[in-house]
Amino acid sequence: MKKLFALILVLLMLCACGAEEETVTEPPEIIEPGSNGPSEPVTEEPEEWPKVSIKNSGKFPAEETVFEDGSKIIRILDSEGNQIGVDYKSLRFLGETQLCQYAGEIDGKATRLFYDENGDPYYEEIDATFCYILDGNGYPVVDRAFESFYIAPGADITLRGISEGGLYDYCEENGKMNPVYFDEAFEEDWGSGFSHTGYFYNDGGAGSWRYGIKKNGEVLYNNIYTGILPYFGDRFMLWTERENGDNKSVIGDENGNIICDKFQSFGWNPVSEEKCIGTASVGKQERGEYAPTFDENGEPMPEGMWFIDKDGNILSERFEYIELIFDGNKEVPWVLDSKLVCVKAAKVTYENGETEIIDIAPYLLDY
Repeated sequence: MKKLFALILVLLMLCACGAEEETVTEPPEIIEPGSNGPSEPVTEEPEEWPKVSIKNSGKFPAEETVFEDGSKIIRILDSEGNQIGVDYKSLRFLGETQLCQYAGEIDGKATRLFYDENGDPYYEEIDATFCYILDGNGYPVVDRAFESFYIAPGADITLRGISEGGLYDYCEENGKMNPVYFDEAFEEDWGSGFSHTGYFYNDGGAGSWRYGIKKNGEVLYNNIYTGILPYFGDRFMLWTERENGDNKSVIGDENGNIICDKFQSFGWNPVSEEKCIGTASVGKQERGEYAPTFDENGEPMPEGMWFIDKDGNILSERFEYIELIFDGNKEVPWVLDSKLVCVKAAKVTYENGETEIIDIAPYLLDY
């Protein structure tokens, strides 16, 4: 009996040892670098930005890319999937003419005219939207983006646009937009290191030209003036229209300084090729409204007319009126290949209403 019990005990121990050997596991499988391993699901990398295909006219596809900040770009594609034109931020349907079907909008910088608290003009560069005009297949009809434009179906000028200081006119003919008239921003030589500049501003309406002066390539007077005339080689008459529509005239020197602003209008007329005579007035303009002017002490200038020198300094008493008398048989060369008729005398009106033809010799200036 004891032998039987010992045999059973040995068998139980052997069974226990076998069970322990079955629970021993092999070392874990070594995963090669870069492998996802057997327990990790394989995933595809997402595209950087979501893209959706949109249809705008049924004639061409446009691919829209939306960015994390909410902005987007739109690319117009041809039948083979190639991009047409540039990246647009939006497309706008026009449907004005056979060629002018869409406006493809882009971001850009534009120079715009503003007015200060006194109503005087100045300009700044601002962020702006420019538009390419596109046909029904998404192709630009001209290779220029416009700050503003208008389309007139059937008119002699089908498309007029303002871009980078220029005015551009086109006519739709034979399936093309043909240029009719370009009036671009310019810089022309005035001699002695001076140049005359012009810029066409987009003001939300028809636009307007403004002018300036450079000296040896540096800006002397900004493009804010509605007109500029050179005198004496180093003096300029500059006038401009203010915000309320009235006019303001000043005299500027060769260093960009305004040296006289107390008159509403002034000018110099030749007496000979060597001599000229200058006049200035307040309240005597026959056309247009002028801004009020003030003397050196801040007092309003009285109405009247004066003889002046090239800096605007007064050389005479105040007259009610000065009428220059010209010699129709005597002309002299002037700027820009033009000629001026010479002055031979002056008729003045005094405060009491009396008139007199006077000797102008005391008021003559050297050119």
